[in-house]
Amino acid sequence: MTISARHLVRLSVAALAVIAIFSGHASRAADLKVLLPTWPIQDTGLPLSDAQLKVWRDKADFCPRVQGHFDAFPSKGNADAGADVGDYPTATCDDGDQTLFNGLLCAAGVAEGCSGVKQAQAADGRWFRSPARRLLWEQHCFSASPLTGNHFRDRCANGFSPDMALGVLLYVMETGDSAAYQRWLNWIDASIDSAKLCRPDDLTDCKPVKWPTLCTHDIGYRAPDEKPPAIVIDGRSGGMCSMRPFDPLDFSAVTEATLITVPARYAAWEAQTRVLGQQLLAGLTGNPAISSLPPLLIMSATDKEHFPLHLDAARVLLRMQIANPGLKLANLPSIPEPMELIKSVAGGMLADGTDPTYVNAVAQVIASRARWNPFYQLLAEGPTPAVRALIIERCPSETDKTTKDNWIWEKDSENDGNGKLNSMGWDCIFVGSLYNRMLVKKDLLAEFMDLVLKFADQTDQALQGLQQASQVAEGALALTEQGLEEANRALQTATDFVSTGYAAAKAEVDKQSSETANRLSSIQAEIADIQRRIGDLSAQLANTPKQIEQKVMEQACNLLGDLCQVVEKIQMITNPDYTNAVNAIADLNGQLLDLQTNALREVNERAANLVVEGTNLAARFADLQLKLQQAFFETQIDVAKFAVSESRKSLAKAREEVGKARKLYRRAQGQLAVWRKPSRGN
Repeated sequence: MTISARHLVRLSVAALAVIAIFSGHASRAADLKVLLPTWPIQDTGLPLSDAQLKVWRDKADFCPRVQGHFDAFPSKGNADAGADVGDYPTATCDDGDQTLFNGLLCAAGVAEGCSGVKQAQAADGRWFRSPARRLLWEQHCFSASPLTGNHFRDRCANGFSPDMALGVLLYVMETGDSAAYQRWLNWIDASIDSAKLCRPDDLTDCKPVKWPTLCTHDIGYRAPDEKPPAIVIDGRSGGMCSMRPFDPLDFSAVTEATLITVPARYAAWEAQTRVLGQQLLAGLTGNPAISSLPPLLIMSATDKEHFPLHLDAARVLLRMQIANPGLKLANLPSIPEPMELIKSVAGGMLADGTDPTYVNAVAQVIASRARWNPFYQLLAEGPTPAVRALIIERCPSETDKTTKDNWIWEKDSENDGNGKLNSMGWDCIFVGSLYNRMLVKKDLLAEFMDLVLKFADQTDQALQGLQQASQVAEGALALTEQGLEEANRALQTATDFVSTGYAAAKAEVDKQSSETANRLSSIQAEIADIQRRIGDLSAQLANTPKQIEQKVMEQACNLLGDLCQVVEKIQMITNPDYTNAVNAIADLNGQLLDLQTNALREVNERAANLVVEGTNLAARFADLQLKLQQAFFETQIDVAKFAVSESRKSLAKAREEVGKARKLYRRAQGQLAVWRKPSRGN
C-alpha cells in the first residue's frame, strides 16, 4: 500500500509549514516554568453564554446512576423502554465510546466528563468504555446468567480499544490523576504476558506474543462489518484491543508530562515499537523524506475523514493540554533573560509533539480537510469570532429536535447522519466549553504579545552574536576538511597511477609514437612519389614543342568576287600537351611544398612531443613510486586529519552554544507565528 498523490500533496504542504518555522526538535529549558498556549490568540471572539450552553445541555442524556456502583455520566441518547437491548442494568445506555467522549468533555472543563472517565476504571487498574461497561464486566458478563451473542460481543468482549485510550490520557492531563494512570500502565504491562495472535479463520491456531492489549476477551468477537486489525504477522492478528505501533507516541507524551515510572516490559515494548512504527511509515509512504516527518503529521494528512481524523484532532488537543494544562492563559508568564535561558536549554527537553509550531501545523492540516467542523477549526484558528459563529451554526438550536445518537464531530461531512439533528448534545457542550476555555482576555493578550515580541528580539540578538563568533572557526574547519579530502584524493591518484595508470598512459604514448612514425614514412614516400612524377613530366616537357601546325580551310575569291573556291592553309597554335604538362608540374610542386612545409613539420613536432610526454610519464612514475614507498601521502593525510580534529575541537563549543540559541530562537519565532496568526474565517 502506498500513499496517494492527494495525500502526498497534503504531506508536502504540512511539511513545508513545519520546516518553514523550525527544523529539528524545539526545546524548552527545565527552569522555564511557563504555561504557553498552542493556538492563535490574537483574534478572539466573545464567550458563548451560559444560556447557549444550557440549550445543548438540555438536549443531552445521562446513563443513569446505579446505587453503590457509579454516578450518572454523559452518554448518547438512552434507548426507549421495551427495546431489545438486553436484560441487565444500564442496558438502555448508548455508551460504547463514552470514555473517549467523556475524556474530551473533561479536557474542556466539563466535570461530568471527568467523573465518567474516573468511574470507568476498575480496581485492578483496567479501564472500560464507560462505568456501566465496567459494572457489566464485574457482575454480569460471566454471571450465572451471562450475556451471550451480540450482547457479549458488544458490551463485554470489546470492553475497550486504543481509541478509548485517548479519553483516558485527556482525563489524566486535565485532572493530574497520575495514580490512576500508573495503575493502568501496570495492568497493561501485565497483559503483555497473556497476549496472542490468531488466524481469523481458526481461533485455535494461535501463537503467544509479547504485546500489550487493553482488554482480555476481544479475540474472536469482531462484528461482521468490522475490519480486522491492520497489523497482521504471519497471517495472524490480535484482537481489537491490541495496541497499535503509533499508540505509544500518545502514551509517552503523557508519561513524560506526569513523570510516571513506566513498567519495564511495557518500556521495552514501546522502544521496539517506535522502530516498527518508522518501518511501517517507510513502507506506507515509499518516501524516506516523508516517512521521517512526525507520525501525527502524516496521520492527520492520510487518515480517513470520519472518526480516524477526529482521533487525530483528539491527539492535537492532548498535546495542547501537555503544553498548557488547563488550556488557558490567566496570568502573564515569567520569561527568563535570553542568555540565562540559553545556558539551561540543554536540560529538561520537551518532546517536539508539544511545541506550538508542530501542534498548530497538524491542526491546520486537520482543519483544511473539514472546514465545516468547528472542533477542528477551533484547534487550528483559536477562539475567533468565525469559529464561534460556526459552533452555533453546526449545533442544534433550542427548537431543533435531535436523535441524540451521534458525536457529530467525528463524522466525515456536515450532512453525515443529518448533521446537527443527530447531535447527542454533549458534543456541542464540549466544543462550546472548549471555546470558552481557550479565550484570552483582550488586555492580557496585548501585554502578553508585547512581552513575547521583546523576548523574540532579545533572543534574535543573542543568536546573531553567537553565530558571528563561530564564523571564523567554521571557515577554518571547512578549509581543513578540504585539505584532508585533497590529501586522500592525492593518495588515491598516486596509487592508481603507479598500479595501472602509468602502464596505460605509456601504452597510449607508444601507440601514438608508432602511428606518428608510420605517418612520417607515409609522408616521405608521398614526397618521393611527387618528386618522381615532376621529373617524368619535366623530361616529357623538354621533348614537347610549345606550338604545332594546324590545317584550316578558307574560301578564296577573285577581285571581282564572282569566282570563289575553298583552299587549305597552315597556321601555328599552342600545343595543348605542353600546356597540360606545365599545369601538372605546377600542381605537383604545390602538393610537394605543402607536404614539406606543413605535414612533415607537424609530424616531426608530434613525434618530439611524444618523446617529451613519455619522458615526463616515466619521471612522474618514478617520483610517485618513491613517495608511496616512503609513505609520503599517508603522512600528509595524518597531518590533515590532525588539523581537522583540532578544528573540530575548537569549533565544538561555539557550535553547541549556537545550537542552543538557535533552538530557543526557533521556538520563540514559531510560537509567535502561531499566536499572531490571523484567522482565515470559515
